Amino acid sequence: MDDEAFEVYWRTLRVAMDGATINYSALAAQVGLPTEWPQLGAVLGPILDRINAYERALGRPLLSAVVVRSDTGLPGASFFTMARRAGEMLEGEDEQTFWRKEIARVRKTWVHT
Repeated sequence: MDDEAFEVYWRTLRVAMDGATINYSALAAQVGLPTEWPQLGAVLGPILDRINAYERALGRPLLSAVVVRSDTGLPGASFFTMARRAGEMLEGEDEQTFWRKEIARVRKTWVHT
């Protein structure tokens, strides 16, 4: 993982460990990435995809479930596309239902009280 991806990973992991969510722009700002679309999606999206692939390889849930849109409180469309492509989300499964299950899995993995 390059330095930029590692920083995104670490910040995302801290959010997960806090049992919280963070919006894309706030995460990008914390690590010095572009905060406006479409540059934000073009830079942050592939990093989050790599993080999810890493987490899946270790048998863990999709960590980027904690990164959400500020207007909906849900991850963006690319999260759900990636989840379907990876076989994590069934074709036709409701996005909000899938996200609730995945965020619960993330919290079960990372939140230690």
